Amino acid sequence: MESRAGIAPACAVLQTAACAARPTGLKSKGADGSLRSRPRLMCHLRGVLERLATAVLSLPTSTLLASQASVGIASPMHKSFVRRSTSPFFAGLLAATVMWLALSSLRAAEGATGRSALETDPQGWVDILPTADLKGWYRVPVPPGGKLGREQWHVDASKVLICDGDGGHDMLLTEKEYGDAIFHFEFCYTKVEDKTGYNSGAYVRNSKDGAIWHQAQFGDAKDGFLFGQTPMPDGKKKFFSLAKQVTDKRVKAAGEWNTMEVTARGKTLTLWVNGAITCEFKECEAEKGHLGLEGEGYRIEFHNLKVKELK
Repeated sequence: MESRAGIAPACAVLQTAACAARPTGLKSKGADGSLRSRPRLMCHLRGVLERLATAVLSLPTSTLLASQASVGIASPMHKSFVRRSTSPFFAGLLAATVMWLALSSLRAAEGATGRSALETDPQGWVDILPTADLKGWYRVPVPPGGKLGREQWHVDASKVLICDGDGGHDMLLTEKEYGDAIFHFEFCYTKVEDKTGYNSGAYVRNSKDGAIWHQAQFGDAKDGFLFGQTPMPDGKKKFFSLAKQVTDKRVKAAGEWNTMEVTARGKTLTLWVNGAITCEFKECEAEKGHLGLEGEGYRIEFHNLKVKELK
């Protein structure tokens, strides 16, 4: 009579692992619709894995041997392995291994599409939202050497940084330079009926005059990519754009708040948009520079501007 003693401990392992796989913190601020639906997907995957593992472990030894014999591999060594794999110990080990691999993949996916760096570790961040007089920040025209329009940047009573969008194309840059750091910010375009082409961006490692710039581009329910001009060892500048590499358009429509983070570490710039990394640029030759925001003809609000320097 064939033993099925391995099923019980295997299922126990699967049940324990499935409980441990329940995602946490998914209803936190800034999570979008795709994040809220992810627990249902994970539950479905756990169910499928559980049923699959149970079905395999429930197969009698004779069935497994017959399936191997049908393809001509029913050697004594294979028979011994199959008999061992249906023992309690090996069945439990197999189930645990299958579930561990599945959970590793799911948790890796959660790390890529989950909470922001600020939510994950709130320690070590500095609030850089300017005061009403914009102390610590300055404007430069785009392109460099051009003429600045009227003062279009201001901070309201609720501590929201606003660009009116009627003062020309410019950058609002921090006076302080940053090397390896994470720049966190949240933004929302003011929706105007029948208006399209919303355009703005955020900068890291810019030169003082804005001639060197590394921009996170975001429009109205589109974009979410990195592009710019990075310095080269020979003193020249190199233009780059990752627009074609980004297929997951995570930026929300005008009138909705978005959360973004740009991480600069070594030569790599990483853009995170509303729950997921959209692209990475690995050839940034500027070791440090100014953080900033872009004004380009559209009213946009920013808040929760924070930076965390990396060591």
